[in-house]
Amino acid sequence: MSTVLEQSFEDFELIVVDDGSTDETPAVVEAVDDARVRYVHQTNQRLSVARNTGVACSTGRYVLFLDDDDLALPRWLERFAASIDGDPAVVSCGERLAKDDGTIVDTTLPGQLGPGFAEYKGWFLPGTFIVRRDAYEAAGGFTPGLPHLHQTEFALRLLPICRANGWDVRTIPEPLIQRHIGGDQRVRRGTTPAYYDSINYIVTAHRDQIARSGPLLARYSAVAGVAAARIGDFPAARHHLATSVRAQPRAWKYWARLGLACVPPIGRAVWSRSVVGARGGDV
Repeated sequence: MSTVLEQSFEDFELIVVDDGSTDETPAVVEAVDDARVRYVHQTNQRLSVARNTGVACSTGRYVLFLDDDDLALPRWLERFAASIDGDPAVVSCGERLAKDDGTIVDTTLPGQLGPGFAEYKGWFLPGTFIVRRDAYEAAGGFTPGLPHLHQTEFALRLLPICRANGWDVRTIPEPLIQRHIGGDQRVRRGTTPAYYDSINYIVTAHRDQIARSGPLLARYSAVAGVAAARIGDFPAARHHLATSVRAQPRAWKYWARLGLACVPPIGRAVWSRSVVGARGGDV
């Protein structure tokens, strides 16, 4: 919250959605003497519903989202405010990743997303995109109950609507968000049933759209296959990895993964040791 209140651009409203926390969030927000800050409490319904609640309680023409463990760089809002001249539907920026000691280990800028995302450029993670309210509403907001990959799934619905309506989608080629990469974040996220449920929902619900790009279908199916294998569901792993092979038959890495899934003891041993990409299914 402090990095938002310290922004160089000051004309904003900050909706703090407390999604049933048991920590000191109410006291922390109450201690902030700033009329731009509003506190909203709801019973725990997870991130997608919390984001939708925040939008419903806001009044601005544009909305953007920031998780409580991410840092907005000083010119975050200033650069977004300058970018919406002309009323674009979406604007996205880059981000940088930092270790515990503050060392910057990676920077990602908005890139070409291909036919699965209506041929737009972008980068869709918390804090990296601003969306016009009517575009957000046309896409239906975030999908309730989706534990992970909220922004990717939202972008899969949002960007085709922008293309169909001829709405402008822009990018800012610089990092305006700093995200923290903890010690085991890269290892743990993709090892849970909740992560598999999320990527499986994406490749199932948006299959026709994703399949417009062979590389994208192969990549997302491979992520789903490895996630299934990590939770011990090798039949599902083989199904997804076979899809990745069909989508990119000349890519040896997909054949190798399918081979591992066909021999569960070996696959289990390999994938229990390997590192899970922190953003394998994100865009």
